[in-house]
Amino acid sequence: MKFEEFSANDLVYLPEIEPPTWGNLAPRFQKFIQAEHCFPVKLTEGNRIIGIGTTICHEDSAWLACIIVHPEFRNKGLGKLITDYLVDSLDKNQFRTIYLIATDLGFPVYTKLGFEVEAEYFHLKIEELTAESSLSTEIISYREEFKDQMLNLDRAITGEFRFNSLREHIKTSLLYLEDGSVEGYYLPSLGEGHILARTSAAGTALLKARLQNSKLAIFPRTNQIALDLVNSLGFFHYATSRRMVLGQRRELPFENNYNRIGGHLG
Repeated sequence: MKFEEFSANDLVYLPEIEPPTWGNLAPRFQKFIQAEHCFPVKLTEGNRIIGIGTTICHEDSAWLACIIVHPEFRNKGLGKLITDYLVDSLDKNQFRTIYLIATDLGFPVYTKLGFEVEAEYFHLKIEELTAESSLSTEIISYREEFKDQMLNLDRAITGEFRFNSLREHIKTSLLYLEDGSVEGYYLPSLGEGHILARTSAAGTALLKARLQNSKLAIFPRTNQIALDLVNSLGFFHYATSRRMVLGQRRELPFENNYNRIGGHLG
């Protein structure tokens, strides 16, 4: 077995590897290949890909994502092998904090490697969407003049400088303004529709905007305001995932996260 860089030629082999509930991974890996801050790898045996994963590097933090073992090769320690390889590939002097989102399958593996649970995400859904309501008058479409405010808010809440991952999605965002200040944003084109907000008014308004066309909501368990809102609309809890950390921990306000990006970026 050996590790190699995952290339565009490998995209055709993803369907036999990806878990059925994860959807089509090809677009995501295409972006990993193209992005200078992402480093996707494959684990091969002979000419066969038996595992995949990637690192996503920010200024002083990194994410491990899409750590997947081929169904025919599970329960052989390969998930641990891939995770170890990705962790070891990172410069610990630069990337002092390493994150990942753990499914039930991966959780025991990551725990053994020293990752600790930092937060739990509730996954909620509804069978039928409720009637649409008008957007809050404080919500506007993205304007370039608010870019720095938006990025500063993102860094204040996440503790990370994530511009490389956000840049292609910023212009699709909806912003919640109060007295000319950006108090929250919603990125409909990023992952599962990311929402961060400094205030409950901004968070609930942006979450309502998102739920006009989405039957799913995923946010930290500690965000009681978001939980109360989706419960009032008829959503029900169906799964829980864990955000895990290795290295330097950062005190973060998870209650300001009103919808996560996805399993690849929290």
